[in-house]
Amino acid sequence: MVLQESNMKELRTVELEMLRSFVQVCESLDLKYYVLYGTLLGAVRHHGFIPWDDDIDIGMMREDYECFIKKAPQYLPDYYFVQCLASDKEYTMNMAKLRDSRTTFIETSVKGFNINHGVYIDILPLDFYPKGKMEAKIFEFKKRLYSQAVRSEYLLQTSANAGQKVIAKVAHFMMKSGKNAAQKLSNLFQEQHPSNYVISNCGPWGNKKEIMPYEWYGDGITVQFEGLDVNAPECTQKWLEHMYGNYMQLPPEEKRVTHHYTEVIDLHHSYKEYKK
Repeated sequence: MVLQESNMKELRTVELEMLRSFVQVCESLDLKYYVLYGTLLGAVRHHGFIPWDDDIDIGMMREDYECFIKKAPQYLPDYYFVQCLASDKEYTMNMAKLRDSRTTFIETSVKGFNINHGVYIDILPLDFYPKGKMEAKIFEFKKRLYSQAVRSEYLLQTSANAGQKVIAKVAHFMMKSGKNAAQKLSNLFQEQHPSNYVISNCGPWGNKKEIMPYEWYGDGITVQFEGLDVNAPECTQKWLEHMYGNYMQLPPEEKRVTHHYTEVIDLHHSYKEYKK
């Protein structure tokens, strides 16, 4: 489904209200967070959403992240749902999503899963990266193994080719379920010892671009996002250069597109109505 400009504006309004609530909860609980990826780039380059983007990405150091998913529901309106491994039975991602249960945003990749499908903002945990080369190799091997097993759940639900489905079935058999593999991933991420480097294991790049010096995050700096004061990494310029290179240069017009693939977008009715 392609979003029309009017729908895009309304979607952003819903997401911005969630971001505002998220920031208020973090302030109440004294938790640190950082706007990241397209949200950080948008804040610096456009002072808000990238004109063709429609999502919000936030990172939190693991300790603050775990505190948020545990305590935030007590502070949020009841129509907001903190979606994570523990709160949603069929959800298998190792990051949280703050969902608006009054809305519908069913993505193609998860349309067959019985999960909360409301409009969301992403909340990614930031974990330490292994210090030594051997430790890093073992970590990356386990991460690929468990990630493939989690991914198998999605491949078995989609129109993947025969070869992909065979691999998916083998991975699924080895790990018993995507949920089990996702929990193993979560344990792997959390058992790493403190180091000078931090990784966003669930970031969109999925490679070494996600590894940053711990000091780049720091206490953070304040940036404006659609008129809202939000926290960004302390070394925002270094972060953006590492991730995007010349981040102030706009991409070619043909690449100015949203990256979401959705089956249903309904900002006035709950996803629950589409389950009937």
